[in-house]
Amino acid sequence: MKKLLIVATVLACAATAVAQAPSEGDTARTGPDNDPSRVVCVTMRETGSLTRRTRTCRTRAQWDLVKQENRQAVDKVQQYKPSAE
Repeated sequence: MKKLLIVATVLACAATAVAQAPSEGDTARTGPDNDPSRVVCVTMRETGSLTRRTRTCRTRAQWDLVKQENRQAVDKVQQYKPSAE
């Protein structure tokens, strides 16, 4: 039962983070706009609030790393198979 609760919590956190990450279309472009050291700021709504928003600024390389980590977390949760008790 504890494992199921942990998995559900991780999945909820990962799904929220993936939903808030910038779109994949940014990484497909080439040229000066795709500079990995360029800072990109994203305004995100806070979960549970209708008005509160948080502005997060990171480089494109950092956003790509966050997106990759979130994708790995979601994949790990989706591959989880609970053992029969």
